[in-house]
Amino acid sequence: MKNSTPPSRRSVTGEALTKAVAGNVIEKQQLTQAKPAAQAQPAAQPTRFEAIQLAAYLRAERRGFPPGYEMEDWLAAEREVSEREGAGTIG
Repeated sequence: MKNSTPPSRRSVTGEALTKAVAGNVIEKQQLTQAKPAAQAQPAAQPTRFEAIQLAAYLRAERRGFPPGYEMEDWLAAEREVSEREGAGTIG
């Protein structure tokens, strides 16, 4: 009668198995005991270019992304961002 256990399973000794399991337990403990970040960093404000880019994308998305309106969307987004920036200034 042949042994139906795969060779890889037959060759593992109790000691090797204990070491493997212990290693996994140690790794898991190290992962779960990771140090929390000292302080959460505030989200960075988008650059003017990124704000315009997002505004233009959202305009195109609302319209369903038909071709031919790229320049119109970009210029309208520039005006929108400029107005928002101007609303926060004094003078």
